[in-house]
Amino acid sequence: MKHDDLIQRINTTFSEFVAGLATFETVNLSATKVQYDNMNLDPPATLWIRFQVQTSQPTKRSFGRPGDNRFRTTGQLLISIITPGGQGTRLADHVARQIQDAYGKTVDGIVYRAAAPSAGRRIGSEWHIVVTVPFQSDFFA
Repeated sequence: MKHDDLIQRINTTFSEFVAGLATFETVNLSATKVQYDNMNLDPPATLWIRFQVQTSQPTKRSFGRPGDNRFRTTGQLLISIITPGGQGTRLADHVARQIQDAYGKTVDGIVYRAAAPSAGRRIGSEWHIVVTVPFQSDFFA
């Protein structure tokens, strides 16, 4: 799978995840704003998410005839759940748990490892919880 196709699949999977989020304490989470790589977003006055994909260069995993060589791309998703100051962390904690439940499986040939949320920290007036999800994807060339 080419790099651009891999990123597109990862972004689509995350968009579908966000669209499937349920309401939590009267907040419609499926309408959560998401900032993807190379996208501008004016931070809303409610919870929002910054979604980043970090990848390695593909490495050759097996040798064979042309078309039979396995290459592997590894990387990680950095999913920052951001809550404006004064709103507490219950909602961000809930979304982090939802991410943990959603990942840790294979989707569209991409193997997602277990999600690991940070303890959270304050940056400026915002509260950030970063969930890291390692992944790998193989392709043949």
